[in-house]
Amino acid sequence: MRKVYDRDMVAHLWANQSQDEARESGYRMYFEGKIIYSYGSHFPIARIVDGNTILFTSREYSSTTSNHKHTVRCAIDRSRYMVFTVDNVLADYKATHKENYKKLLNEYNYLLEKASKARSRANMFLHDADVMRTMLNDYSKYFKLGYKSIELPASGIRITLTHLDSSPIGEFDFVGELLPKLIPVLLESLEDTLQLRSERARNDLALIQSALEKK
Repeated sequence: MRKVYDRDMVAHLWANQSQDEARESGYRMYFEGKIIYSYGSHFPIARIVDGNTILFTSREYSSTTSNHKHTVRCAIDRSRYMVFTVDNVLADYKATHKENYKKLLNEYNYLLEKASKARSRANMFLHDADVMRTMLNDYSKYFKLGYKSIELPASGIRITLTHLDSSPIGEFDFVGELLPKLIPVLLESLEDTLQLRSERARNDLALIQSALEKK
């Protein structure tokens, strides 16, 4: 069986588990079974946990290893695998999975802190934090770690709503409580507005055509 391939093919063979092992010339990138490595067993890039899940390393080493990681990530079929980016891809016990979870949680809290201090890139940090939050919840659920689901943090912006007669409805946090309820209403309103504009455009076109016919 052939074992030496170019880098892209090595990653493809690993991701599809088409054979038990393969390597790039010089063992720069290779895999054995479900684990693919960069320059040796000291740096596992990713491990296929089962038919649905891959653990992918968050560690960095060199520019070449970064290229290896990019090649491997591109070879993964996202419609087939759920990918968790973690510190230890060899985690195989609840204790080691919890260590991965704690490091992800630290990164999540760091992103929230960056978002709170950022002036121009707060939205970017909030988006990254939300992606991390989703991964934390999925990771805990998949490996049955028992952690409570992390919800969107409160923004600290409190808004008081009242009825038309000025009687109070209540006070809500803008991001955590109010915004999730407003978004469906805003989308429905936007859809109605676009539909109304479309009807007006058709009416205007009919009037123009009628005026032209009279001439």
